[in-house]
Amino acid sequence: MTDTGCLATQLACLWGCMVTVLCPARTVPLAHALGAHTVIAARDTPEQCYRDLEDSGPFDLVVISGDLMNYTTCRPLLADKGRVCSTLPPQLPTDSWGLLRRSLLPLWRSFVLPPCLPSHNKLAQPLKYMTSAVERGKIQPVLDSVLSPLDVKTGLMRLASEQTVGKSVVVFDKI
Repeated sequence: MTDTGCLATQLACLWGCMVTVLCPARTVPLAHALGAHTVIAARDTPEQCYRDLEDSGPFDLVVISGDLMNYTTCRPLLADKGRVCSTLPPQLPTDSWGLLRRSLLPLWRSFVLPPCLPSHNKLAQPLKYMTSAVERGKIQPVLDSVLSPLDVKTGLMRLASEQTVGKSVVVFDKI
């Protein structure tokens, strides 16, 4: 279960949704503790996971926060007006462009499509909401480990091995 999946599960439960989670078998107890109504332990193949989810669906919303399922395999699991969203970074169109075109893109965007940022108040609203929910005990941060600056290398290796569940925090109290 990814750190984003942990947060999405808690928010959906807080908002009164019936939550089904697909996660690695080792994180099933955590998914239950975060409030998920139905928890499905991931199987060996995406086809097996799909069959398990099919029995629990259809779904109004599918949030993809890891690599167990993808957009294409989730679409048939949706209710009539259901949606799939992903917290994973999309492949950028510029990823397949040549070096020259990729380097000219920022210049093109500054003249043709300048970014339109929302006001400071709109940017701060989600953070204020999350802060309030954590302070009221409605959302529990999931913390995997607290590291010193000397342990960062070990923490990054652990993160790359997909053993982490939740966030890791580096504490710089005494350097």
